Amino acid sequence: MGCQSNQGFSRALTPTIVNANPIFSRWLDGDATEAEPELMSTMATQSRSGTTDGATGAMSAPTQRILGACGIGFVVIALVPLFVVPPAPPPDAGGEAMIAFYSAHRSVLLLTGWVRALGFPLSIVLLAGLVALMRRAEGEGGWLYLIFLMASLISISLAITLGAAGQLLYASSASSNPDVTKAISNLLGLGFALYFAPSIASWAAAGAVIARTAILPAWLGWWAWVLVAACLVASVGMLVESGPLTARGFGALAALFGQFGWYLAASIVIIARPRA
Repeated sequence: MGCQSNQGFSRALTPTIVNANPIFSRWLDGDATEAEPELMSTMATQSRSGTTDGATGAMSAPTQRILGACGIGFVVIALVPLFVVPPAPPPDAGGEAMIAFYSAHRSVLLLTGWVRALGFPLSIVLLAGLVALMRRAEGEGGWLYLIFLMASLISISLAITLGAAGQLLYASSASSNPDVTKAISNLLGLGFALYFAPSIASWAAAGAVIARTAILPAWLGWWAWVLVAACLVASVGMLVESGPLTARGFGALAALFGQFGWYLAASIVIIARPRA
């Protein structure tokens, strides 16, 4: 009885399998010599890609809109403190002047540092979404998205470290030795310039992926290549102590605002037109 039931189930299931894939039909008809290698190749391809005819693995539009909203939130949180805190003393200022500045604005600096830290989780969500889009666009064998991922993670790690050092400086500057305060302040400047070095690789990878796959509009790809040059110029701040190319000079600020602008524009594009 059980055997007959199983045979009936197999006969009922066979037409469904055959209609779904004609290779099965050739295999069932006895042409196994030619059909089996092709069948195995098809199954292996589907296994590697993790997809079947009914599942493309595409990121849903609501998910992409959430990623875009996180990107906008990250940019807003990162930019607001820049317009609240007055400019810091120049790198060649004395330790006493730095202590006076950090002591006078201690509360505001600590608060804006905390607000800026809240943007890190949002930036990680945006980064994960961009990496996922780039990986799917590149397809099997892609590797540029890995460069974007690793370089971005290094930049985020440096930013978190600089944020922690800054909070320490703001909290303890009133009771610190002027030489120690100046040393920590200069270290923050050098770290800020160093932040742009790995960004060169991440923006180059982003520009290359966009050019090859059109996962984002072409103008964002060209923008990424401009940021490569801007980050290269900003990294010179590790070597310069005065002028517009210092770690806190015009070159570094232009590269920083350029990056925030790119993240904001990409987030808006993803929300307005989710990628297929």
